Formats: sequence, C-alpha cells, structure tokens
Amino acid sequence: FFFFFLLCFLTCASFPWELKAGEIADFKIEAFFLQKVGEPFPLMVKEAKDKFGNLASGVVKVKIKDGDGVSPNGFPPVLNPITVVNGEGQAFQVLTTSGATIFLGVVDTVERSSNVIFSQPAPLDHFDLLIPSTQTSGVSFSSPSILRAEDLYGNPIVSFNAGQDT
Repeated sequence: FFFFFLLCFLTCASFPWELKAGEIADFKIEAFFLQKVGEPFPLMVKEAKDKFGNLASGVVKVKIKDGDGVSPNGFPPVLNPITVVNGEGQAFQVLTTSGATIFLGVVDTVERSSNVIFSQPAPLDHFDLLIPSTQTSGVSFSSPSILRAEDLYGNPIVSFNAGQDT
C-alpha cells in the first residue's frame, strides 16, 4: 500500500498543474465616439471575464448591429475579429459610411453592443453638378439645379440647391 501511495504521489507531483480561465462570458466593447470614414480605428474589448469573474482570453467576432454598413458606392466595412488576452484586446476597423454605427461583439452565444460611433465623411473625392439643359447667363439657375459633393465612398459632403446661386 505504501509503495502504491509513494508511486502515485511521485507520478502526480511530477506533472505541472495549470489553472486557466474559462470561456469569455462577459465583456465590454467600445471605441472613441468620433471617427473618419476610410481611416482605421481601434475597437476595444475590456473587462472580458469568465463565468467565475476571472480575466478571460479568446476571440470576439465583430458585426454591425446598427448603421448602414456598405457605403453608397458599394464599399463594405472592414471588420476584424478582436483577440483578447487576459481580459483586454483591440483590432482596427474601417467604416465606409458616414453617420452613426453601433458594433456587436460576439463570443459564442454572448453578445455585447458598443457605444455609438459617429463617422464623418472622408475628404472630397468628386462632385456632380446637375443643371437643366437651358440656362440664361446672369440669371439664377432654374430648379432643380443640384451640386453634390461626395467622398471616395459616395457619402455626401455638401448638398444644396444651386438654383439659389447665379
């Protein structure tokens, strides 16, 4: 009996014991409020914990919960998964539409929403001037004359009625 006990003790004691946190059960996901279309920005995961409250590691998938997603010119956003180590992580995202966006972080069945992120249009890329065919010099443009300025992604920058100008 003693020999069996000693053999078991030496065998069991020779293996290193390691405790790891469980799967991510809760986390926060956030970014700075103001971003620019077409420019990468960090989306951060904080306070990722397992069901026992220990800091956890894993991968958070990123989706768009609320917002347009694909730009008017058909450019999709760039959404990168976030690798979380010891409760924190970040990955760069790129939005292609101007306006408000809310991200959704997903780990298995756990979903968390980000704060509202507002993205401003990228710099001017092109503009369209729509003028009816017959115009008279020195007279205000007849309606509906429209000047539309857009960024690379087709987001409007300036839009006004050119009929008010001469």
